[in-house]
Amino acid sequence: MLRQIMPIIDLDSIRDAKRVHYSWPIHRIKFVVEKLHRSIRYHLGDIFPSDPIRALVLCGYQVEGCDCLGEYIGDDGRREAAGIIDGEDRIVTYSRSFPLTVQRFTISHELGHAVLHPPMTQHRDRAINGRRNSVRRSIREKEADVFASLFLLPEDRIFSEFQRRFHVVPFELNEDTAFALYGANLWDVRRRWRSSWDGAIELAQATHFDGYHFMSLSERFGVSIEAMAIRINGLGCVATR
Repeated sequence: MLRQIMPIIDLDSIRDAKRVHYSWPIHRIKFVVEKLHRSIRYHLGDIFPSDPIRALVLCGYQVEGCDCLGEYIGDDGRREAAGIIDGEDRIVTYSRSFPLTVQRFTISHELGHAVLHPPMTQHRDRAINGRRNSVRRSIREKEADVFASLFLLPEDRIFSEFQRRFHVVPFELNEDTAFALYGANLWDVRRRWRSSWDGAIELAQATHFDGYHFMSLSERFGVSIEAMAIRINGLGCVATR
């Protein structure tokens, strides 16, 4: 039997109580995530990359990993569960059978439910890694996805780490940057860089630029390449043609 954990961060002080029974616009989710980050920094210092497990524990949740959570029937058919949140007993369980990037995004998604959607009764979630997909999802699931992305990929950190690697925001593909990134001329590079989305994918996984080697953005933040690409593209880090 898991013991109850006393919350250090009061979620009622983080969330807007008037919003919990309504949908959350993105700017309100961003505001709540920023408040949570400030509270985490106050209690733990500057944790980077963001740690969803430590955040849940600060909020009074017990977090456990297991080898398998079994299957469930979702909107898109039978799926292996990747995460379960029990808001009443304040327990989050996640499956270790998925890649670490999926585990981190799934746990952050459950953190989103804990913050945005109280009281969340026991609820199972599929594997989530921040990728684009065509599966129809409820408003609450989309809100938890947005929360997870903003929590794991805070805007100020993205700009700082991006500029440290590529020197300028937004990044524009030209003769100089094409050579710095690929050691090739602009004409050859344009075949793989046809849009800002293509560029975001390339920059999310890049490990060197202008003779310097570094950890890719996706690896640095512990997310999938596509999740990182979505974020840097959405923040305008890649110049549009």
